Amino acid sequence: MLTDKESLLLCELVNSGLAKHQVDRSIAEIAQSLDGNSDPSSAARMLALEILASPNMPRLHFRDYWMLEKMGLCFFAGDEEVGHVVVQAPEDAEMNMMNIQSDSGLEETAQRLEPLGRKGNLMFTGLGLGGYYASRLAARLDAEALVFGAPSTEELPGKVRNFVGEDDPVGDSTSKVIFVKQKSPAENVAESYIQTLVFDEQGSAVVADQSDYSKFVSWFYNTASTIRPEVWELFFGKNESGELLQDYGLYGLFLQADELNEEKINRSMDAVLGYAEHELEQSRNRIKNELEHIEIEDVKVCVGEIGDRLANQAVDLVYDVYRSVETIIMGVGLITLEQATYPVISWMGDFSRRVGELLDRELVLITEAVEKELQHYMDEMFKFPEISLDW
Repeated sequence: MLTDKESLLLCELVNSGLAKHQVDRSIAEIAQSLDGNSDPSSAARMLALEILASPNMPRLHFRDYWMLEKMGLCFFAGDEEVGHVVVQAPEDAEMNMMNIQSDSGLEETAQRLEPLGRKGNLMFTGLGLGGYYASRLAARLDAEALVFGAPSTEELPGKVRNFVGEDDPVGDSTSKVIFVKQKSPAENVAESYIQTLVFDEQGSAVVADQSDYSKFVSWFYNTASTIRPEVWELFFGKNESGELLQDYGLYGLFLQADELNEEKINRSMDAVLGYAEHELEQSRNRIKNELEHIEIEDVKVCVGEIGDRLANQAVDLVYDVYRSVETIIMGVGLITLEQATYPVISWMGDFSRRVGELLDRELVLITEAVEKELQHYMDEMFKFPEISLDW
């Protein structure tokens, strides 16, 4: 059985460009060729040396390789009964979790793997998106999966352990997530997981607690999708095609964060308050139209319901606007952390006070508007008709 570190080395080897023509070669041969064809200081050579120094990996052989739904699947086996299936995620930037939800593709892959599983146990692994798909295949075949940095907004299926760095963002479901200690910023100069995560002398991942940074970034990703498009546009405008940038995640903010400075952020928050005030006013102005369709005997009940509904809508709107601004500001603060010191807490404190005052005023205006329209309605209903006498 491979150690945690060896499983990650296997994933890194597959992701380094393992191809079908290398089938039937041993891992030792593949690593030696990788070492011989690499620059002495390259990451590829470092990977090869780590593999050759590991106690279990050199005995493995690359037994099979096939493609399915843009995913590469590599099957490794050695003297032991356990076979290792590594799922290789594509480099295609358009590939994401939504593209690999096909049950037919999953079933086809599972059927191909079932004969291998009957000869012995299967262990699935993968890095990043490959790890996500590996967990689904493992669950289908009732096998185990040990994956690294697998993205998921929900709990991964089946018997899976998802190793992620202590600073990595994750979703709300973390019962199958194992946070691993990361090297210090001075040591951690590479993006490769094998050069980032810390393992002990036996090759086991050194378990850590989720860092505050990870919790913050996770919060941002979980709330970014709730940003109101109108608020986003007031901060960043529209792109060259005239359309709103649909990605409200860190990537979307990263592309536009340079456009913001302290003056523009303050103007944008002023504009957002103006937008909210206009939306609230528009909502109030619809009271008169609604009252025109109410029967006289229902007027008191309906007016009360209208008032309650308007108040709830006002609270929801102001809350959505506040959360949208908060997410944008916190995201900008996160991205520009090393470049500028923005008074994020001060900004949000001031904005919170202003939206609170706006909501208080709106609830008073709703009460006054409802009472005014009710009185106007009653006056019109009980007005004596003009009498004309023709002699």
